[in-house]
Amino acid sequence: MRKRSGRLAPMDDVFAARKRQAVPHEFVLEALGPLGPVTRDTTVALPAALVSLLCLGLNIGLLRYLVRFE
Repeated sequence: MRKRSGRLAPMDDVFAARKRQAVPHEFVLEALGPLGPVTRDTTVALPAALVSLLCLGLNIGLLRYLVRFE
């Protein structure tokens, strides 16, 4: 069996620079300026809120479980 060294393999591709996207034409930027970042899709609001409450409940339950063992 080979002994493992404590060093990790180099991860050059993870930190490699990415090519930036081209800047849109000026008329596109002018047209998008007054719109602002608004989303009109409200169909995900209720399911997202329910999942968030579920996660909160699970975290509270886990904390109570862990406090019992202290």
